[in-house]
Amino acid sequence: MSALSKYYPASPAKDSVLEMHGIYDEQRIQEFIRLTELKLEQMGISIKTKKRLVHIMVEVMQNVYHHSNQNCRNAVNSYFILGKNEEGFFLISGNYMPTEEVSIFRDKIDGVNSMTDNELKEEYISTLDGGKFSIKGGAGLGILDIVRKSGNKVSYEFREEENSTTFFKLTIKVTS
Repeated sequence: MSALSKYYPASPAKDSVLEMHGIYDEQRIQEFIRLTELKLEQMGISIKTKKRLVHIMVEVMQNVYHHSNQNCRNAVNSYFILGKNEEGFFLISGNYMPTEEVSIFRDKIDGVNSMTDNELKEEYISTLDGGKFSIKGGAGLGILDIVRKSGNKVSYEFREEENSTTFFKLTIKVTS
């Protein structure tokens, strides 16, 4: 059993549209996006929904790529699932991250989840206008944009591991 398998959802296969496991890099992300667009087109998904899903997917994958634990980068340490069920689409990602960053992520997600639609819009514009970027190159718009585009609050789970590492699982529901 791999270290990642203990965190992998029990049975995503029946609802799974596409899955990606392993190391995230720019090339793999681009290939997965192209594959996703093709699959959604084959499913007859509207252009509007397809764009929303791909936009959210890119944000999630960039978050995983930029915030994964550097010590785990060379291992099979991440997964991403795009699925569809009777309620709509869902996206699930899982990756290891430094434990020291957990409180920052939890506070950010909880803060964004507590906002109304108007507050989300105002915060998004304010953040864009502020022009502040983190050391990792982001402006802090990832989770904010995911919640805005999905139309739903995100759910998450942190499971602390050894060696100052925590496993982070993010679940996003996207209703049509």
